[in-house]
Amino acid sequence: MKTTVAFALALTVAFTGIVGNHAEAAKAKPDLIVSAVSAPPSTSPGATIVVSGTIKNQGKASSKAFSVAYYLSPSASSTSGAAVLGTQNVSGLAAGASVALSNSFTVPASTTSGTFYVVGVADSTKVISESNESNNARASGGIVIQSAASTPVSDNQITVWVTDALTRIQPTDPTGTTAAAAIKAARNEYETFQVIVRAPDTTDLSGVNVTISDLVGLGTIAKSNIALYRTHYIPVTAKSQFSSNGWYSPNQPGDWPDALVPSSVPGGTYQSFPFSVQAGKNQPVLVEVFVPKESPAGTYTGTLTITATGQSPVTMPIILTVWGFTLPDKPALASDFWGYDLWMTTNYSYSAGADRLTLRNNLYTDLRRHRIGFGLTDSTGPFPNASLDAVLQQQARIQSPWNMTDVNLQELVGAYGADQLFGQHYDEPQTVSQINAINDPNGEVQRYRRNGVPELLTVSWSSELINGEYAGWSANVDIFAGVHYALIPFSNAQKKLNEGKAVWSYSAGMQPNEAPTWLLDYNLVHFRMVPWLDYSTGLTGFLYWTPVNWCGGDPWTNSGIPGSGCESNRNMDGVFYFPGDKVGAPNAAIPSARLKAIRDGVEDYDYLALLANLGDPILAKSLAKALAPAFDSWNHDPAAVVAAREQAAARIVALGGN
Repeated sequence: MKTTVAFALALTVAFTGIVGNHAEAAKAKPDLIVSAVSAPPSTSPGATIVVSGTIKNQGKASSKAFSVAYYLSPSASSTSGAAVLGTQNVSGLAAGASVALSNSFTVPASTTSGTFYVVGVADSTKVISESNESNNARASGGIVIQSAASTPVSDNQITVWVTDALTRIQPTDPTGTTAAAAIKAARNEYETFQVIVRAPDTTDLSGVNVTISDLVGLGTIAKSNIALYRTHYIPVTAKSQFSSNGWYSPNQPGDWPDALVPSSVPGGTYQSFPFSVQAGKNQPVLVEVFVPKESPAGTYTGTLTITATGQSPVTMPIILTVWGFTLPDKPALASDFWGYDLWMTTNYSYSAGADRLTLRNNLYTDLRRHRIGFGLTDSTGPFPNASLDAVLQQQARIQSPWNMTDVNLQELVGAYGADQLFGQHYDEPQTVSQINAINDPNGEVQRYRRNGVPELLTVSWSSELINGEYAGWSANVDIFAGVHYALIPFSNAQKKLNEGKAVWSYSAGMQPNEAPTWLLDYNLVHFRMVPWLDYSTGLTGFLYWTPVNWCGGDPWTNSGIPGSGCESNRNMDGVFYFPGDKVGAPNAAIPSARLKAIRDGVEDYDYLALLANLGDPILAKSLAKALAPAFDSWNHDPAAVVAAREQAAARIVALGGN
């Protein structure tokens, strides 16, 4: 009897388990979500926009085919009253799978001006039975839709419009039509745009001022985090060229917008704020927004106001989308702009009325604020120390000075590790004898290396070749910094990477027509693209020879003096800052638009590094490869840079941010 009962009980339990398992399987359902959706930050009625989205099945069962609808809505949380932009079909999704979608849609011509959102809805026709039917929608960041600006009602009216930071506006360029600013950024990132003020054709403007409000969303980004710069035009009287090589700037001489005079300085020979604008001329103002680390993700709005003597105020809306991730204080890309601060004392006398030490410290601080490495460690220690600790929280590597003792080198390496240091004893070696000196086991280079400090060497044209290649590639060092033309073709650099060496890019002077060139009369995309090329090709740093070659004339007028020994600074070779004495601030280093473009590129590199660290290195590399496959083959379209950055940001957010 007991046996019979036990058997029956066991059978019942077993049968119940089988039924339970089948029941669980029967209950398993798909769960479709829109994990990311992105659209341009601004557009106009009747325009075509590209919308990208990622659809994920986070349920426990596969789905059959379904549709995804996209709506243009004035609300991020509702499609009520929204216009249907269009739909896309998905053939089905396995449990846990995702699919990336992209399509072009037309903004209805009847759309009024204002802030809208593209709302993506998975399974918009409700053909899928899901485990959760309430999580199918997601909205993009805000899109500012603005009707084309109206024609001025009189010849005496001020005209104002907005454009991106990579577009250089010449004094007489035609007026634009964008009447609102829309930008996107991560936390701990700077993002910029330009406001262009144009004077009436027959009347000068005076007393022009620009003010900005706080940006308000889920939190408040105080206006103290927003900097305003009047962009000063620098004359280019002859285009940059290396005629014997057939290398020429693609642009013509003229006045180039570059020096950025902050509203925080009083002005002097050249104006700060308020300023005047000549009749029929444009005056760009750069607006730079910093997103604090504590800012909640979401949409923030504010107002920018332009006033001028005798003119009615002009207001423009600003919309900022803060993405749900934070850039690190320390950039992933190493860099060094070399410590040639002695140039500040040559000919130009660095900045009339300045205290040299204060000026130098301000310069160093501002370079690191732009995510660029600079300076030297001290030579005697002790190591570690607080000042060097602070520096290495903001830059990836720092140079060790010459003539350090073995004891101090070992103490330095022990405190900070080899991966945060480098030494450099030679610059662009030209001959076999120089390479032999570098490789000499009893020489300084190899002594530093034995003590754990990696050695960096710049590689460029050489008067003597070794194995048919530039001499520098044959040196026994750890980091090769190739001038851009030395990276075309890339075979020598790739060989060093394959050997486990590090390779950096090195910008200096004229470069081949296909390569990025960091001179004044080149488009700003040349400056932003270098970090993308570094990531694409596996390089881990970039080098420049000096940001303050203030000699041979006045940098503000681009007047290199023949015979001064400083002709090379014509068209701003070696000048990324302007001396502050001409704007009433002798201890200030006045930045350039070119410097901002480099900073933005370094931030782009951080996006790619973060994306890789979060688990999608394939997408990070493919984005860089598609945009910038080689130093003689890269996309010159600023819109392509912005699109690639937004793709990286959308994927970072989808992976959970940081």
